Amino acid sequence: MIDLPPLRVARQVGKYNLFGLGFRPFFLLTSLWAVIGVSLWGLWLLGYAQFSPHGGMMVWHQHEMLVGLGSALAAGFLLTAVRNWTKLSTPTGWMLAALATTWLLGRLVWWLGDLIPSYLIALGDSLFLPWLLWAIARPIWRRKQWSQWPFIAVLCALIVANTLFHLATITEAVSNALASQLATYALVSLLLVMGGRIIPFFSERGCALSLKKTPERLVQAYFALLLLVALLDMTGMFLSLFSVASLLMFGLLFAQLIYWQSWRTHTNPLVWILHLGYAGLAIGFLLKSLVLLRPDIAALSTHAWMIIGMGGIGFGMMARVSLGHSGRALVVLPGMQWAFLLVITAGVSRLLSTTWSVFLPLTVALWVGAFLILLWNYMPVWLQRRVDGQPD
Repeated sequence: MIDLPPLRVARQVGKYNLFGLGFRPFFLLTSLWAVIGVSLWGLWLLGYAQFSPHGGMMVWHQHEMLVGLGSALAAGFLLTAVRNWTKLSTPTGWMLAALATTWLLGRLVWWLGDLIPSYLIALGDSLFLPWLLWAIARPIWRRKQWSQWPFIAVLCALIVANTLFHLATITEAVSNALASQLATYALVSLLLVMGGRIIPFFSERGCALSLKKTPERLVQAYFALLLLVALLDMTGMFLSLFSVASLLMFGLLFAQLIYWQSWRTHTNPLVWILHLGYAGLAIGFLLKSLVLLRPDIAALSTHAWMIIGMGGIGFGMMARVSLGHSGRALVVLPGMQWAFLLVITAGVSRLLSTTWSVFLPLTVALWVGAFLILLWNYMPVWLQRRVDGQPD
């Protein structure tokens, strides 16, 4: 038996409480890194600056937009949600500050390639995810909430993907593409599970809907199909089967949106952004299904998943969760509906940029603009204590 302390809250000092609950520092870090990381990538890609991180800019971009950005988003959600589900403590106070610092260390060491050995870079970047896994696995294990095991599996997959990224920079025996694929499918899995939990819940309350429960067999079918698609993609085997499976995956996710009555959510931006993000996941599988006809278009699936999917679901989740857990009314803050549109449009622009290069700088501008609006509105939410005077 693992002995865990009962639910605790960080001591709140003065007006600010950045480390009172996991969503606060990690949603802030997610937003800041979305701006900084994509800005650096855009400057390099467009030829305005030269950077030389560990592994080169291509590897750095893949790693940071998948493992770096994805892990911060996962941490903010899971540290908050697991505490609610289990009623047991997750890191707060100085422990949460140390966890956030470990994530920052992972971002920093990639720029020290000329100063320290590769194994120290790998070590510095490999501390955060196992600690996060331990932080959420302990209360889940203590409460025997086996329904939360997919989150444990996702974090384990991200740990393996992160390890493969570093092995690929040290030895040619490991493929960087394999690391990228594993991290991508881990995040797609996270978004599907996260979306399945929060989208119907937020839709019913935000749009006064009474949703028909999605058949359990449908949910089981698309997760089994996702595993098949991921294995076929990473092994490069049976492309015809892979194409059909990807198309079926698109159909199942589209059916899920029908069960959620997505067309009835247009009145609430805090809800429709989540549905558009989920549609981005479906579109990614549709693009994957074209691998035999147009492999160049199939390759765009990652951007559909990560910009439209993670951008939409992650953006909407951060906006909604931050309001609810800071004691604020669940209303759209000024300009946020435009930020939602910008992040979705950034994904569309990135898909078009393969054909028309003029859309590439537009993609960077749209993405950065969306997260700057988020930061402007939500910085006080993340930094300050709850407005209702209650503890986190």
